Amino acid sequence: MMYWDLEQELERCSAGSVTYRRDAKRLEFTATDDTRYDVVVNELTLRNALQAVLLSSWHEAESSDGPRVESHERAIAELAERFEHLHQVGEDPMAVLRRKRDASGGSLAC
Repeated sequence: MMYWDLEQELERCSAGSVTYRRDAKRLEFTATDDTRYDVVVNELTLRNALQAVLLSSWHEAESSDGPRVESHERAIAELAERFEHLHQVGEDPMAVLRRKRDASGGSLAC
């Protein structure tokens, strides 16, 4: 199993629109220079959310016309796309993560 740093990969794979600060347990999505959304969420919940993105994805797992994309890279890119879509239609991109956090009793422990 390959270990990848969540903070670095979120920023890299989302072209900087999604960032995570492990020390503050804060996930942030920057929609525009003036519009940012954030949520306090633990790393386990965030990693589980990325897995859920992959499980619900309609995109092909393998690309026949280019280099193979790692699953975490695809999950992060799709998460950023979903955040952008929710922002565009006037919804809170972080609402699902807030519900997951609150359903777990608001625990921030990793």
